[in-house]
Amino acid sequence: GARATVGVHQGNYMFDLEILSVQDEHSGCVVGWSASSSSLRLGSDDLGFGYDSRGCKTSGGFSQSYGSPIGKGDVITCFFNSTSRSISYSKNGQYYGTAFAISPELMGRTMYPHIYLRGVRVKANFGERSLTQQGGPYRYLNDALPTEVALGPSKVVGPNSVTLMVGLPYSGKTKWINDSAQGVFERSTVLSLENVRKRLRISTERERKALPSHRLNLLIVSAPRAFAHLLLIAGGRPGKYVIDDRNVSKKERAKILSNFPVETFKKREAVVFMPTLRTLQERSNSLPEDAEQQVSMDTFLQYQESFELPDAPSEGFTNIEYVDKVSGDPLSMLFRYHSAVKDTRLGLRSPATFNPRPRVPLPFVPPPAPSFASRHASAPPSDAYTAASTSSSSSSSSPSSSSVSSISAPSSSSTSRSSSQSSLSASFACFTSASTSP
Repeated sequence: GARATVGVHQGNYMFDLEILSVQDEHSGCVVGWSASSSSLRLGSDDLGFGYDSRGCKTSGGFSQSYGSPIGKGDVITCFFNSTSRSISYSKNGQYYGTAFAISPELMGRTMYPHIYLRGVRVKANFGERSLTQQGGPYRYLNDALPTEVALGPSKVVGPNSVTLMVGLPYSGKTKWINDSAQGVFERSTVLSLENVRKRLRISTERERKALPSHRLNLLIVSAPRAFAHLLLIAGGRPGKYVIDDRNVSKKERAKILSNFPVETFKKREAVVFMPTLRTLQERSNSLPEDAEQQVSMDTFLQYQESFELPDAPSEGFTNIEYVDKVSGDPLSMLFRYHSAVKDTRLGLRSPATFNPRPRVPLPFVPPPAPSFASRHASAPPSDAYTAASTSSSSSSSSPSSSSVSSISAPSSSSTSRSSSQSSLSASFACFTSASTSP
């Protein structure tokens, strides 16, 4: 796909596209208009509006019959009308009427000529000549007024860079990227695991329930693999990339950055989001139950526990930006994150509200029984030890056989195992008494 470097945001404009050759029956093309942040595959998202070679209009990944098929020698004219907020097309001078009604939100954005080709050669005309003798209220882009034209992304998009979003779920990373789409990230490619799940149609609970279990399990396993493959491809293609994922641990960040060679991507940035736990909970509660961003509590606690602040020297970042500066010092907020995890698992903090509860004393848990040696080395003297010491203190000679037998004699109610332990205790007591006697 290719997007023009000049677009319009007001007025009524058009451009022509002549089909020079078609390779085979599997070849095709899509022509039309798109915003600067749309996918290069025209018609695959809501920011691109195309008319394809099958004679269909396509946008948001959906196609609908419109016009007639396109072939070699045809001339397609693409119209953009800001007055009626519409996009329309004609073929060889035959006008097919309105194809798309543009939403008010998109009318303020610049729209650019866009083509998506496979095995087709075309020639664009922005006003050098008139191919269809059409005009009326429309002008060619070459005749655009200075107040209605805008320069878009050029071939050279600046230094190659990779930017990692760092933050817990519900911290506002995706919203911040979308709000910055017309600014710092306008010419960047955003990669995220959630977008992969959307393409596989497993991002919501409703979509997952509609699939057979074996098919769902296969797609769930395939999504992370597809995302890893996208990162590998991106690392081999110079450009500007934004990785919209949690990236909360150093291990996760190192794994992603390993796909982007330092020699090519010298600019490596991290944007950190650290809102308060109360803010995170409020955002989570505001989402519907079937929302794509819903995360289980166990998963959330795992992310929260593994959160580590980015470090420029050790991780190779050229710049680290903290978005939620109102939250205070990042180290203090990190300590709160980790403390909340411990309190939640000990039952001192409710995971449903994140509200701290008063600390209560933990119940007493008796220590495990000591081993034989530690029991006799540290425990108070037993009755057998006392008896042996008393007997040895009355005489300077070694303990008599009668004293030993009286110590080791088992009671009638003792088992064979307790008899053996009593004999060992008596022997140890006698040895200690003999070694300490004067």
